[in-house]
Amino acid sequence: MRDIKKKDTQRAVRRPLKTIILVGVSILVGAPTLFLLGLLLWDGGFEVGPHQALLPGVQLNLRTVTTVRGPVQYDLYGTQGPVVLSLHAGLGGADQGRLFASFLQEKEFRILSPSRPGYLGTPLSSGKTLEEQADLFAALLDTLKIKKVGILSASAAGPVAYAFAERYPQRVWGLVAIDNVSRPKPGGTLVAQDSGQLFSIPLDRNWQN
Repeated sequence: MRDIKKKDTQRAVRRPLKTIILVGVSILVGAPTLFLLGLLLWDGGFEVGPHQALLPGVQLNLRTVTTVRGPVQYDLYGTQGPVVLSLHAGLGGADQGRLFASFLQEKEFRILSPSRPGYLGTPLSSGKTLEEQADLFAALLDTLKIKKVGILSASAAGPVAYAFAERYPQRVWGLVAIDNVSRPKPGGTLVAQDSGQLFSIPLDRNWQN
């Protein structure tokens, strides 16, 4: 009788623990999946329109300009304040960069979100290497008459962000990298370092453009 009670007690303890583990796994697996699907499927489909509402209060206004380095598609939110160059990850393009930096809308920043070469409306011919892409974004700043930017980069945008900061340090007042690909792996490929973490480098307190 005592053994039966003991087994019942053990089952009662294991049951909520098992439930907690299942819920935790579901959240860890399901949340990123739902977020990814949300990025891909917002506003009813995979198509990205030039004037599309990404979220309530977050409006996309895509434009394409031909710079001395080639055509580049971009969205620019705001008319005053320091500019944040939002570089998107491996999915989407200017739309993802715009959405990613949307929390800055009410903080008196301008948000410049270009599509990296090969994404959406920016052809791959505009920049096939990290250096060429950095030069393309510098040419975009010249075209828009923007002197300095703070860079907000995510995941696969890391190497481009670092290349831009290295090649044009005088044009960067700060860099924030979130889960960026950041160091070489033997064989020449890139892997993420400090995955899941965020770090920032304040380069310059002068935000004036």
